[in-house]
Amino acid sequence: LTALNDLHMIVCADCLCFCNGKSKTTICPFHKSLAHMPNYLLKNMKALIIAAGNGTRMQPVTQGRHKSLMPLLGLKIIERVIFGAKEAGISEFVIVTGYKGKKLQKFIGTGKKFGVSITFVQNNDWEKANGISALLAKNHFKENFALLMSDHVFNPRTLYKIQKLKLKGDECALAIDKNLDTVLDVEDTTKVLVKGK
Repeated sequence: LTALNDLHMIVCADCLCFCNGKSKTTICPFHKSLAHMPNYLLKNMKALIIAAGNGTRMQPVTQGRHKSLMPLLGLKIIERVIFGAKEAGISEFVIVTGYKGKKLQKFIGTGKKFGVSITFVQNNDWEKANGISALLAKNHFKENFALLMSDHVFNPRTLYKIQKLKLKGDECALAIDKNLDTVLDVEDTTKVLVKGK
């Protein structure tokens, strides 16, 4: 385990997830549990990563670079997205690129360096809404899949739990973040009306 003293966190050296710092093993308990997860839970789930936009809100920081290639604790943001999904048991990815697509594809490659399989789809209308990117990739999916953003870092446990849900044919599961204090631009953020708890 590699300590990140400034964050009081620990990164699992094997799966690169953020552990709570209490584990004394070289692999975090969550990653260990994946080895014992029934294969049927992981068999068909693929992930679609939307990486087409130019990150308008992040331009002051990215300065023309692709937002998902920005560094975050020693890795590019999109690497953390891929590793996070891999930790949750996903090994097949379709990534929709657009803005600086060739550069992004060159960096990511076939997925071999991540231990996964990656297919690319190019969206030439990347300035339009994300729905265009999802639509362009539809032929790559015949069953439920995880829709991820190339610049959204998440807890792998969340994706693991979503895969275990029993959804009907017309249903989907949406993971939301209730902590609005960390949102860069609340006005431009997708909002969800939650009923009940």
